[in-house]
Amino acid sequence: MQLEYATLSSTRSDVVPMLRSVSAHGTLEGLLLSLTLRQVFRNDCSQNLEVVYTFPLAWGAVLTRLDAELGGKRLQGQVLARAEARERYEDAVEQGDAPIMVEKAQNGVFSAMLGSLKPGEEAVIELSYAQLLAFEQGRIRLVVPTTIAPRYGDAVKQGSLAPHQVTTPDLFAEHAFDFAITLLGPVAQARIASPSHAIAQQREGEAVRVTLQGAKAWLDRDFVLLLENLQGQSFAIAGPDERSGEGRVALIASYCPRLPPAVRASLRLKILVDCSGSMAGNSIAQARSALRPLANLLQPQDQVSYSKFGNRCQRVVGAVDATAQNVVALLHAIDATDATMGGTELALALEDSFALRMESEEADVLLITDGEVWDAQHIVDSARRSGHRIYALGVGSAPAESLLRELAETTGGACEFAAPNENMADAVQRLLSRIRLAVPVQAQLRLQEPALWSSPLPNRLVPDETIHMFLRLPARPSQAPTLQLRDEAATQPGLCWREDDLVARLVAAREISLTENVATASALAGRYQLVTEHTNLLLVIERAEADKTNGMPALHKVRPMLAAGWGGVGNTLNELTPLFSRRQQVSSNSPDVFMSIDRGSVGESSVESSRDIVAAFNAAARQGVNFRQGLQSVTALSLGYSLQISIKEAEDQVGGLLRAWACYLLWLHERGRPELQLNPVALALVLEQMLGLDPKLRAATHQAFAADS
Repeated sequence: MQLEYATLSSTRSDVVPMLRSVSAHGTLEGLLLSLTLRQVFRNDCSQNLEVVYTFPLAWGAVLTRLDAELGGKRLQGQVLARAEARERYEDAVEQGDAPIMVEKAQNGVFSAMLGSLKPGEEAVIELSYAQLLAFEQGRIRLVVPTTIAPRYGDAVKQGSLAPHQVTTPDLFAEHAFDFAITLLGPVAQARIASPSHAIAQQREGEAVRVTLQGAKAWLDRDFVLLLENLQGQSFAIAGPDERSGEGRVALIASYCPRLPPAVRASLRLKILVDCSGSMAGNSIAQARSALRPLANLLQPQDQVSYSKFGNRCQRVVGAVDATAQNVVALLHAIDATDATMGGTELALALEDSFALRMESEEADVLLITDGEVWDAQHIVDSARRSGHRIYALGVGSAPAESLLRELAETTGGACEFAAPNENMADAVQRLLSRIRLAVPVQAQLRLQEPALWSSPLPNRLVPDETIHMFLRLPARPSQAPTLQLRDEAATQPGLCWREDDLVARLVAAREISLTENVATASALAGRYQLVTEHTNLLLVIERAEADKTNGMPALHKVRPMLAAGWGGVGNTLNELTPLFSRRQQVSSNSPDVFMSIDRGSVGESSVESSRDIVAAFNAAARQGVNFRQGLQSVTALSLGYSLQISIKEAEDQVGGLLRAWACYLLWLHERGRPELQLNPVALALVLEQMLGLDPKLRAATHQAFAADS
């Protein structure tokens, strides 16, 4: 297995950042989100470039349109079979034109390729998508993913990415992000909050417009918008489906049925906690804090186990009754949990949990993880076969939402997410409520005419939570279908009509996801112009003969920002709008970040230069930045060659550049000189980097720093 690592970026002129900014804007009406992502690229190099940008989309997002602007031309893309799209793309590059292709690599991961961007050219790609949201525990959670955190495993063999789509985060990358959305209808009455970003709200008649507030935002954390204090409502939307046949109609009914109070069932709960390195820092601390109150929610008739995993899976508490004595043992196990178990062998850990025997065959797995693995399909297939329901809690600033939601939906469980500024204990409690209150149902859909196609009815429901039904009908109905649960009042939403074909395309996307036959799925994708594993979006901007490019362009992969807080890098708590300061630009002739710094003479890490380092870091910390951002102010200084060597040696000892710098800053602080003292905020950032570090390793680095000073 392999683990992707964040690495320092080169500062050579041929690899300067191509991605200038990403903005998202759209509307949320009822439960239907329509959003457009605007990606701006610019080639500031001296040669033609083929730019590849691999990026995330929200789970369930259906790409509906590609538009691009280049050289004053604006074109719209077309969905083609993957092989044909790739062939046309390559032909256009060879002919000196500017093709743009968007491809789905796996669930939630897409790539955009700009075939030939000339020096000084700027290209704009606009991707429009639609997504159905849901009422969950009295609220709606809207997420716009912004970055792909490093994942465990092989991105090519397990993640189905092509080699040119694989990239690693750049520790010093800075990609700006902007967001704006208009809330329409009942959702405009919600209490609106964001645990990830500072936002502003402005009422515009019956609507509410939400935008980012304050300093720039960046593509280093998912944008999360919470719409709370809402009572679950049912909606239905319909529209023409002429691609299926004349007069046909597509309909989506979103039911939020009322259910009688259910008897709280006893739990057969297998707790599985990710203790891999990517969970270090805030994520694992949040997990411990969230799990401690769980003990008060257990009842003596419940049965529980507790396992943790990284490179291996460790059963800490076996399948035991939730007696007072066993709950105490569980609390001790939770308190001893730390992110020190290496890689993320999620498949192995789930298999071990599935094999653990309990009194009942119907057991539930409470999985706490960031989900950052590439082997997603194998994990989902294994979970489907296990007979277990998985209740997943995704943590961190950029969790793998698609994997966790797929696990929950496939097994009949549920999913929650907790950004660094959210209360994870509340999320755990909501998941436990869902486990206890989920009831088997016998559901029936009453229609005016039989459906030509329909998604399957659920067999378990949780009170006041949304279920979506997708239908293709022979004619336009006068009213929405009625959902009837045995012995309960029927649920019938009001029906809204759309004149465009968006509903038909969403229904087709759902049908494709449920279709095992590849040929049938590919034909549907082509007919409805949808991007799948078998189809791509393509457009070609033809250049004038005098403007065509010559030769093959150099490949440039856009390296994403490292997810805030990943692996303990930086502090994401209460850091809603990071205040970045652009690092000083170094010579374009310099081969890399450290070699571009003045070498100086051996022994130049004197008290004077050390004072400058501490002063720079203290000043950055006062601005509210995280550790990585504060370190940029330090590495922009002229650092002595001997210090560079010492940091490199410390990096090898402690297993990371950031920890090496943290050890050095702490060593300076502990020397006791007033001019080398870190302020309280700076010291807290440094100490956070030291979490989980063996004290012997830290002492060894301090001895080395002392010997070199």
